[in-house]
Amino acid sequence: MNYQTFLKIVADFVTAALPSGYFVTVYPIHKNNNFIWDAFVMKGGTISPTVYVKPYYKRYKSGEDLYQIQMEITAIFQNMCIGKKEQIEHLLSYDYAKNKIAMRLIGYETNRKQLMTVPHRRFFDMAIVYYISISYSENEYGSIQITNTIQQMWGKTEAQLYSIALPNTLKLFPPVALTFGDMLKQLQTADKEQEFSLAECMKMENAAYQHMYVVSNKANFYGGVYMYYPHIWDAIAKKADADLIITPLSVHEAVAVPFCKQLDQLEFYQEAARHTYDTIPTPTERLTPSIYYFSREKKAFSMIE
Repeated sequence: MNYQTFLKIVADFVTAALPSGYFVTVYPIHKNNNFIWDAFVMKGGTISPTVYVKPYYKRYKSGEDLYQIQMEITAIFQNMCIGKKEQIEHLLSYDYAKNKIAMRLIGYETNRKQLMTVPHRRFFDMAIVYYISISYSENEYGSIQITNTIQQMWGKTEAQLYSIALPNTLKLFPPVALTFGDMLKQLQTADKEQEFSLAECMKMENAAYQHMYVVSNKANFYGGVYMYYPHIWDAIAKKADADLIITPLSVHEAVAVPFCKQLDQLEFYQEAARHTYDTIPTPTERLTPSIYYFSREKKAFSMIE
């Protein structure tokens, strides 16, 4: 059975098992950085839960029984439209969500299609988008993307979402700044293999690694957004007694090093930023390969072309 036949057979099977008024279709979901994932999407209610196709088709091609896969997907959607409907609608109610609205950064050019469907504002070559933070357990979080549909349901403008999310993000996820050395110490009991690789980096002749600051939060969750908060970088600049060169490592963290007026330093960090961006194993976690200059005097960023 080919992929398209698999999609139709599963969608028809699940639709037949759902309550009257609900149906399942296949829809391409735009993820970060122009990645598109096919998903089974349930229609008919106030929400449209999704189940991504790829893992199930992979299991089918590996020899798993089709009926078992169909029943598993059916159970997920039945649970959504019957048992979990009220819970999900509660999560999306503005009264519940208003204190959990936060913001994050994504790449602008690589997410143009996605940005057509969500409220956002531009920040250099990135975009601020908004989400509802969901806490599963200590330092484990998920999110619900705030789409144009949710925004319209709430009757809020993008400016109103921004004014809520700007302080909320810092309250929900207080930023943490570590020197590279402090980060190594934290890794000593967490990941011995990673600790070794980072320690090897410290042995490199380029002394800039010794003065690198890493900014994220305890959950390491969408910490790249701290690029937008100049007071964080102003505090680091004062500690370093220098202006800063800053670049995101991913959507989850950013790094800064003291700036010195050497052309080769800029070229080094531009190359390093591009290499880091290109080698992030999960493409949807890539933010931007650019580097930025933070001025202590102006307390502001500029993008280095």
